[in-house]
Amino acid sequence: MDASPLPDQPSGLQSRYKTLIEMSSALVANLTQEAILASVADLIGRIAPFDRIGLMIYEPETDSRRISAIAGRLSSCRSHVGTELRRKLQSYAWQAFDGQRPVRRANLERGPRLPVEERLYGEGLRSLVAVPLRC
Repeated sequence: MDASPLPDQPSGLQSRYKTLIEMSSALVANLTQEAILASVADLIGRIAPFDRIGLMIYEPETDSRRISAIAGRLSSCRSHVGTELRRKLQSYAWQAFDGQRPVRRANLERGPRLPVEERLYGEGLRSLVAVPLRC
């Protein structure tokens, strides 16, 4: 794909489109989930800073998601590669997956938190975003 500037688009939007094109290239060029996440994390970090990013794969046989890769400066004592997250665990990520729309919790300090959000807050996260990806 051509990554040349798009006509009549604000420069921020051009940057986002360019990043999406680079993500597509990274997905094609990398075969392992860890390599894909590292490339995607680097690209996302250019337009949206983050402390931790994870890639979860849906497993229809068990109606669960499994953490396939994690990157970032914040570590977790409970979330690691291979962790299975069952649907019974209410979370912002299941809301995003089921609704097929991004879900954002901009400030975990305000308002009630789901149990998983409480745990993540305790680990140092102050905001959360979940974006479902489809192949």
